[in-house]
Amino acid sequence: MKNFKTLPLLFFLFLITSNAQSPQYLIQETTKKILNSQSVYFTQEAHYPNPVGKIDTVTTRFQLQKNENTEIGFDALLQDKYFDVLYKNGKYTSVNHRKKVVELHTKMKPEQMKQHFEGISSYKRSPLPLLTKN
Repeated sequence: MKNFKTLPLLFFLFLITSNAQSPQYLIQETTKKILNSQSVYFTQEAHYPNPVGKIDTVTTRFQLQKNENTEIGFDALLQDKYFDVLYKNGKYTSVNHRKKVVELHTKMKPEQMKQHFEGISSYKRSPLPLLTKN
């Protein structure tokens, strides 16, 4: 009698899992949608343990606008509590709010700007490197 009760449950579980989309498929479809968008805006919140035993929270806002004429493929504005980074029309500017310093990275070659931008910790911890991987 027990076998007859578990059989419908197993069949139901089989139906659910057979219609489920794989994580890889969902990532591919999401990547396509984001890369085909003209602009993408999102907020990223990261939590880091500090030596005192508390958690530091860093919130970064990303604004991306497709621009095929730039080295990274888009114009970008990254903003958090202490830093802003603007990469627009191939020009790279950073603002350090703590030091009250604005840097215009005019002497960098486009490839150097790309490497510097991709080296920003907020960028590296965002979904963007996954989307731009070949």
